[in-house]
Amino acid sequence: DATAITINGNEEVGIGGTPYTKLDVYGTTRVQAESIIHASSSPEFYFHTTGNHYNWMIAAQENVDGGLEFGHSSATATALDQDASNYTATLTLKSDNSATFTGSVGVGGSPGAKFDVNSGATNTVAIFESTDNKAFIKIKDDDTDTHLISMDGHFSIGDSSSDYDNFKVNLTNGNVTVAGTVDGRDIATDGAKLDGIAAGATANAGTVTSVSAG
Repeated sequence: DATAITINGNEEVGIGGTPYTKLDVYGTTRVQAESIIHASSSPEFYFHTTGNHYNWMIAAQENVDGGLEFGHSSATATALDQDASNYTATLTLKSDNSATFTGSVGVGGSPGAKFDVNSGATNTVAIFESTDNKAFIKIKDDDTDTHLISMDGHFSIGDSSSDYDNFKVNLTNGNVTVAGTVDGRDIATDGAKLDGIAAGATANAGTVTSVSAG
């Protein structure tokens, strides 16, 4: 077909249609090679979806030094928009082995929060594991850090990763250690007093009415 390949005055090549860039291919394209190299100071790949849908972009070092960005166009478009400033990067992989994601993540279903895990009928929802004798999860708001700490057979809640003893549960025997008060009562002090009362003793309005033999 004499019109299968078109070369216009701008040295643009179209295969199967009119060229609008250096190379436009209409139809399925197959490339068999060890590697495909796209060389520039900020190389970009665009995926244009027809029918007024969002376009997508993969760009290297477009807005983040050493970053590989995945983003979509800021509005639906009927034409290929090759201006990277009109794209919102939702996922950025960085050369320091970190990553940034700006949206919400749903595992096992649609997210209802920034991170939402739905394990279905599987009871083990998530596992957080450390290879030494301590692991903690930090929950943070604008002025408070709360640490949930697992260490040496105990579960603790503290305001730092080394605050083990303010509230601690022995996971082996169920004993609970509270450094402060519970409902205004000093549990450690009151507990020592209670230890001196025999089992079965009863009291009413501060007066012991009966005491069983200890």
